[in-house]
Amino acid sequence: MERVDVKTKLLAKVDLKNDSEKYLTLESFDESAKKVIAVDKGKNFDNDSEGIWLDRNFVEKNHLKLDDDVTLVIANQTIHFPIKGLVESADKIYFTRSIEYLAPNSKNYAYGYVPEESLSQDD
Repeated sequence: MERVDVKTKLLAKVDLKNDSEKYLTLESFDESAKKVIAVDKGKNFDNDSEGIWLDRNFVEKNHLKLDDDVTLVIANQTIHFPIKGLVESADKIYFTRSIEYLAPNSKNYAYGYVPEESLSQDD
């Protein structure tokens, strides 16, 4: 074995200060992720940036835009990320969060990507 890529995947609650609960499957990205994820709008993936690349449908349905701050709650810790890009992922074309849901609900359940180092920041 020549190389092993480490990837983190978490479930985060999104706090948009409105009445419905929203959840995000949050993943760190690496070089292999760039092969299945298309950045539709905004900055290309950058391991040195502190920000989040979010599911385009989630951003549109929640009336968000590039550079807006998104507040995530992960394991009782609050983390803030500016939106750096809007993405679509080939492996999440029909993303439903879990097998409990038959159809996508991209207003309340979405996916996003951050640099691995961003998940270790302290607030």
